[in-house]
Amino acid sequence: MAVYVRDGKEATIFTPDLSTAGAIYNDKFLANLILDPANALHLAHKFPDGDFPMTQYFGEEDSKQEVADMVAYLKSVGSIALKKQVLESEEFIGKKENIEKSSLSEGQKQNEIAKLEENLTNKAVFLNACSRCHTMKYDNTKASTSPESLSVYLGSAAPDLSTMIRSKGAHYLEYFINDPQKVSYKAIQDAIINKEGSLPPNDKRSEWQDERDYSNLAKELGVMPVGLSMPRVGLTQEAQERVVAYIESIGDSKKEERESLGVYIMIFFGVMSVLAYLWKRRVWSEVH
Repeated sequence: MAVYVRDGKEATIFTPDLSTAGAIYNDKFLANLILDPANALHLAHKFPDGDFPMTQYFGEEDSKQEVADMVAYLKSVGSIALKKQVLESEEFIGKKENIEKSSLSEGQKQNEIAKLEENLTNKAVFLNACSRCHTMKYDNTKASTSPESLSVYLGSAAPDLSTMIRSKGAHYLEYFINDPQKVSYKAIQDAIINKEGSLPPNDKRSEWQDERDYSNLAKELGVMPVGLSMPRVGLTQEAQERVVAYIESIGDSKKEERESLGVYIMIFFGVMSVLAYLWKRRVWSEVH
């Protein structure tokens, strides 16, 4: 736990448990987080005075090698810690006991237990990666950091994610997780138009930038908009998929049932189309 003060207001920030970090975070992200945390999280613009709570690591000799060793250690223990966290949870133990007491066959029991472990692993990744800021009220998951502290620390409270999958979709969630600070070209152009009255030629653009990218000019004019208050998460592809799967299981729990029902509906309409065609042929044959 850390205490951060901004403009006379105090925020209590809960630091993450690093035992599972190697299992859910990208190794390059972890290395950058250790060496330059504010920039790794894409939050440097929110802490221009260099007062970001997490300090940079300065090694004694070869800092890059030392950081590589730290990341390697986190990677070596991460998966073990995550699995232990799942298998020793009260939810897993309780539900596993209920499955074992059921009248299912031994094979069915093993399948149900494997499915339970998979679902709770998805939940565990979400809890480790997201629950310090975000709530999931449909699953009674509370954020460890209060909305008031988040408003002081990052500028706004974090939204509840229970219905995010239905309102925004999986594609938005991937962007939300990977690059929340990204600003659209249109938002940058609109900011310039609001100040200048019209959009001037993009003569400040670097050679590698897209013609629609006016970010250099926007920064020069002091109107460059910023993205969401949320820091970059830096998850691995597998961890990202697990987070999305968990959010989907809570916010759109009927998806699997809906998709399977859709197949039956298509079969029904196919059969009805054939019957309608045969009926039409019979009616018209009598007319002729």
